[in-house]
Amino acid sequence: MIVDLMVHDFDFARWLGGEVQRIFARRSRNDQGMAEYAQAILRFKSGAIGLIEGGWAYPAGVFRTGFDLSGSDGLIEWNSDQPGPVHVLRASEAEDTGAVGLPISGITEDPYTIEICHAYDAIRTENPFDVTAQDALQSLRIALAARESINTNQPAIL
Repeated sequence: MIVDLMVHDFDFARWLGGEVQRIFARRSRNDQGMAEYAQAILRFKSGAIGLIEGGWAYPAGVFRTGFDLSGSDGLIEWNSDQPGPVHVLRASEAEDTGAVGLPISGITEDPYTIEICHAYDAIRTENPFDVTAQDALQSLRIALAARESINTNQPAIL
């Protein structure tokens, strides 16, 4: 599950936070071994910290994703269960407790369809891919380090 599912979250986190220095991960499974859930804490070389959760615990056919991104100027939240746009909570507006909506991204196609079309177009036109093979390799290294951390019960250094 970590290499199949969470690797995409590691890629996104790396895109946002830069190179990962170390990772500490935990995994749990139900008694039948069918439902699996994992958490990984990433320490980036920049000093930033990320928490990624992933799981194969939802009923068949249900896929959910989301993120919270916190910085010195505020918080951005997005969840695939919410029909509305991304919400930005600015630190300067904390007393107002109001959310500021941003426009919806405009994506009308399934993300997997967009991904396949991009790959096809890049191959056909010889344009560069948005995600490089090096990006994919680094994300895989993070996923494998997460598995190592789970197996050793220790942080894994990248």
